Amino acid sequence: METIVFAMSGTRPWEEVLFGRPRGSLARAKCYMAAPALANLLKLVGTPRDGAALRFSLGSEYLKAGDPAGAIEHLSEAVARDPNYSAAWKLFGKACAEAGRLQESLGAYERGIVVAEARGDKQAAKEMTVFARRVRKQLGDAA
Repeated sequence: METIVFAMSGTRPWEEVLFGRPRGSLARAKCYMAAPALANLLKLVGTPRDGAALRFSLGSEYLKAGDPAGAIEHLSEAVARDPNYSAAWKLFGKACAEAGRLQESLGAYERGIVVAEARGDKQAAKEMTVFARRVRKQLGDAA
């Protein structure tokens, strides 16, 4: 595993490797914590263990690292592999919202609500209903 070293000059080359540009201190701390987990999970992509749960975990780690675009890539794959994975729909909606893709976010939440209700996951359905309402409000404000 590669060791990440903080330079005293304030440069953070590992942020540039992961994100293409330096980030703020909070994102830097999250990135530092998420980088080893991401590296370990990414090794499993394309192996027999590559499935909806792995893609959900990758999406979650990318969100923790402050990279919603990376999260969207893996979460969309998670819901494609298991369309009945309500937690993946919820996180997919969150990632889309953080990326400013509000229509996609709303669609993910709406699909997630249907899936959660069909599975009897009332709490997830309630949470996504609240999130979808917030996104609708943002879309209404933007219009």
